[in-house]
Amino acid sequence: MSWSQPLRVGYVLEQYPLSSETFVIKEMLAHEAGGLEIEFFTLQPPSKTHPHNAIASGHAPGDYGRLPRQLRVSEALNTLPSTAASFFWAELQNAGKILPGFWAMLETAQGEPAGNVYQATWLARKTRLKGITHLHTYFGSVTTRITCLAAHLAGVSYTLHSPR
Repeated sequence: MSWSQPLRVGYVLEQYPLSSETFVIKEMLAHEAGGLEIEFFTLQPPSKTHPHNAIASGHAPGDYGRLPRQLRVSEALNTLPSTAASFFWAELQNAGKILPGFWAMLETAQGEPAGNVYQATWLARKTRLKGITHLHTYFGSVTTRITCLAAHLAGVSYTLHSPR
């Protein structure tokens, strides 16, 4: 990221909103009120009946992730059968088209579970497409591992916020 680029932050959460994480909603609203451009990314679809949906709606645009088995639509599938492996391969192909050096950087994912690599690749591609310049996540969990790898693949910075 160059200092001449405006800061666009992507909040990465496992699921959004969660009642145990109302501070995330408050933090995002405060940053938006201060003029910071924010988008959020979740690694799981939201609960349709969550009580905080009304609070969270209408603010930062979001992008909800899905695992390969949840069958995301992809142009890169072409004539491949619709399997988790074909969706994973299609995500890698799509990322390789827009992330400079993607295939070489993918080496850093060695040893990671395939689901983490898939989600990090999806997140990196979305980060680049949306012009996100910084990723932010919480707690030091698997979401953090995915965010760290995605930031590396997308060539952006990242931070971790932990209450401890």
